[in-house]
Amino acid sequence: MFPNFLPSQVNQLTNSKVIAFVQSIQRIALTTSLSQHPILTTYIHKGSKGIPILLLQGFDSSMLEFRLLLPLLGTQNET
Repeated sequence: MFPNFLPSQVNQLTNSKVIAFVQSIQRIALTTSLSQHPILTTYIHKGSKGIPILLLQGFDSSMLEFRLLLPLLGTQNET
């Protein structure tokens, strides 16, 4: 099952690693003094030890560019 905020095209994915990656996408509303309303953003959290690493993507869809890198970084760091 995919998160309901993702486009229906995710149902066409066939690669099991990509499917697992996409299924781990979470969404939160960030509050900031720059906006009167919370800003919805998506993220994936991997790892729980070591130095925290923040990877920033330009668009939510470009998060998939990190699908091979995140598991490697998550073994030694919090990403």
